[in-house]
Amino acid sequence: MILAVVVAVFLATPPAMILCATRDPVSRSKWNQIQPGMTKAEVFEIMGKPDSYEGTQLEYSNALNAGWVEFQFDKEDVLVWKNDESVFGSLRDD
Repeated sequence: MILAVVVAVFLATPPAMILCATRDPVSRSKWNQIQPGMTKAEVFEIMGKPDSYEGTQLEYSNALNAGWVEFQFDKEDVLVWKNDESVFGSLRDD
């Protein structure tokens, strides 16, 4: 019964929504360009405006995707680390 409901919901969902829900928060191309040691201005230039910005941390997400990616900067606005918390994790190399 549960499988029938899941299949029915999937078939009733417009293809565009399915594609959006399965996309990573950012493209792999952009993700790979961002490296520790870059300035916040350099990250902004590549990534654009973040969806969330608190102090030294930027977050980017994708509508309909429960995941996000985040970038942490030091007090001089230099990137210390980046983290992929996307649902599918396809940006990670592990």
